[in-house]
Amino acid sequence: MSIYQSEEELDRLLVQLKGLLIKYESHSSSAQSDKYAEGILIYERAKCAETAYIKEIEKLQQQSKESHNLRLQDKQKILNELKLKLDHLKSLVESNQEKLSDKHLDSSLPYSNKLIVWGNEIQDKTQDSINRIRDLTIDSEKIGADVTTDLEQQNESLNRIRVTIHGVDENLATAKSTVKSIATAILKDKCTIILVVTIILLIVSISLCIYFFRDIKT
Repeated sequence: MSIYQSEEELDRLLVQLKGLLIKYESHSSSAQSDKYAEGILIYERAKCAETAYIKEIEKLQQQSKESHNLRLQDKQKILNELKLKLDHLKSLVESNQEKLSDKHLDSSLPYSNKLIVWGNEIQDKTQDSINRIRDLTIDSEKIGADVTTDLEQQNESLNRIRVTIHGVDENLATAKSTVKSIATAILKDKCTIILVVTIILLIVSISLCIYFFRDIKT
């Protein structure tokens, strides 16, 4: 599992658990029991996703590791806050079950038998929650695979862009070097032309001087 996929899985479970625990106090006792049974499973899956994310972070370079560790701390803070809500919901569910047990069960039954009946009800609801989460997991894994594929393609594109940019830099450096060479050659050519012209002018001047000097003597 890649770093992006493990982080995505943790984020998805946090959002799912947060949505499940919205205004749970105002729901019926039956709905609260359902929410708790499903919530505890989502929480355990979130803890597993957290562990997987930590393992992926350890494989990163130092700079990337620091960035992901900061993001991990934010997610852990959210998870701890949701766990407090889940614990409070648990206390409400237990209180509701005690009231229902006292109301519907034979008052002559020992308290341990009442707990067994309540436990069976919770187990049935938990199984329903497991089935729902299994279906959600299959869907999320499909989505996660698509997201991972897109991220890998984007990463490959970025690597190609980096190579292209590096090639452009090399081409620019080569072009600058070529321009300097041409400029140096042109400068040398100009100096040579000026020197040749100067020599020619000097020869012409000497020739004229000799010519006029002979005319004066004659």
